[in-house]
Amino acid sequence: MASRKKSPVATALLFDEVHPELAKEVCQWIIQQNMLPKSEQPALLNLIINSPGGELHSAFSIVEAIMASAIPVRSYSVGQVASSGLVIAMACKTGGRVITPTCSVLSHMFSAGSEGNYHQLMAIQREYEITNQRLMDHYKKFTSSTEKIISATLLSESDRYITPKEAMNLGLFDEIGPLRFE
Repeated sequence: MASRKKSPVATALLFDEVHPELAKEVCQWIIQQNMLPKSEQPALLNLIINSPGGELHSAFSIVEAIMASAIPVRSYSVGQVASSGLVIAMACKTGGRVITPTCSVLSHMFSAGSEGNYHQLMAIQREYEITNQRLMDHYKKFTSSTEKIISATLLSESDRYITPKEAMNLGLFDEIGPLRFE
């Protein structure tokens, strides 16, 4: 019986605002690649990201799939990686977080809105505190920066646009370079 040659790389595009349906598609792709017979699994997953951001909980579902993947996931940030798109890009395989020279990067605190009675608003306040800490922990894990530095430079009160070089210096990416289809 002839064995199928192992594909070196599988590639997916994340070119949209992050929302539950997009998160489902990306997670499903990562899971499907990992569920292939070992002889058919790619050695690497490329996730090419061009995203204006979006829903943070959906982004974290993609991050969880990336972290669970037995196949390393490399990110290529092109065009724009903002907010939730950046959260995803920085979670990929350390050493394989590539940003192209013309990519725009935006980092900021998360935002949300709520309505309801007093008790409902107090309950959601707790979720906001948990989410804020979850986001800070994510940045600390993937940048190796302190909470003080992250608060001042990446999760400050206003939008923070940074260059690819600044993003590298802050530990968000590992390399400035072109897309590679290897």
